[in-house]
Amino acid sequence: MGEREGRRAGSEAWPGSAHPLPQAWLTEIHEYAQRDVVIMLLGNKADVSSERVIRSEDGETLAREYGVPFMETSAKTGMNVELAFLAIAKELKYRSLWQPDGPHFQIRDFVESQKKQPSCCSFL
Repeated sequence: MGEREGRRAGSEAWPGSAHPLPQAWLTEIHEYAQRDVVIMLLGNKADVSSERVIRSEDGETLAREYGVPFMETSAKTGMNVELAFLAIAKELKYRSLWQPDGPHFQIRDFVESQKKQPSCCSFL
């Protein structure tokens, strides 16, 4: 995890053989991370369904259970990688500028709206 101006952003790989229990991993983040950490659950290898370790539906269910956004990515094709970082950056910016009577930014809503756009989430 990196730290910048008192804010933390983290990047962790989707659980595979090294992390057999994603629930335990997310529980640890919620228990030990600073309150302002931004968490996003990413499923990798979206371009290669035969190498998928966890089904998309299971990732979405787990993300809902822990109240975090979920999306599938591909390191090989770059699918959704930029969107994931953009969403986290927008959330951090919103938090740094937050005012009680100002507009609210919801990272999950942003991710979902971007997924629905034609240029997002398509496979090559």
